[in-house]
This record gives sequence, C-alpha cells and structure tokens, in this order.
Amino acid sequence: GATWTSLGNVQGADGTDGRNGSNGSNGKDGKDGITPHLRINVETNEWEVSYDNGTTWISLGVKATGEKGDKGDKGDTGAAGADGKDGIDGKDGIDGKDGAVIEKGADGLVIVAIIIGCIAIAGEIAFLVYAIIKKRKSEK
Repeated sequence: GATWTSLGNVQGADGTDGRNGSNGSNGKDGKDGITPHLRINVETNEWEVSYDNGTTWISLGVKATGEKGDKGDKGDTGAAGADGKDGIDGKDGIDGKDGAVIEKGADGLVIVAIIIGCIAIAGEIAFLVYAIIKKRKSEK
C-alpha cells in the first residue's frame, strides 16, 4: 500500500497553533447526589449498603463482627464500694411482766431478791454481748 512518503509528500515542519475558541454555554444543573445508607443484617451479620434510601439492600460480603476471642487476663481488684444504707428497725419485743413486790420479809428474802436481780442483769449483759458478736460476724 501507498504511504504518505511514497506518494512524494514529505513531512513538513509543525505549523503554528491556532487561536483559542470562545467559551461554550453552561450545561443544565445535575441531579442531587444520593448518600449511601449502611446497616448490619441481623440474620447474616454482614454489612449491607442501600443506594435508594433503604428500599433495597446489597450485601458487601463483609462480616460485621469477628469470631469470639480468647478470654482475657483477670483484672485488678477494684476499690471497696461505699457502705450500704441502714436497714429498717426490727419489731419491738413483748414486754415482760413485773415481778412480785415483797413488802416485808425476813432478811433472807431480801438477799434472794438481790441475787435474782443480779442474775437478771447478767443475763441482759450476756445477751447484749452475743448480739454484738453476731452483728460483727454478719458484717464480714
């Protein structure tokens, strides 16, 4: 086949650039853009995207969470918490009956009455000590 050179035409020097043309007219305004929506499909646990405001969803094939990892090391012991609120007061006990009054009696009866009174006081003291020890054990 014939080429430009074989036809006797020799390539000449480059010509000078022409003048710039006039600016064209502005185009029409474009459509508003669409912001993609993302979600995690609760059935497949994969990320999905919607380009039509959530009407249709396309899976991205990417899991939203990984496999369960190994159990971590035990953490440091935390600081002690604040003391709790006091409980409500308990119900009052039944009042005891007054003892008999001895108006006149032999000296022996007065001594017996004093001994009985001391035993009653000792019993009250023993009960109080027991209650204090029990409360302290329950607080530990």
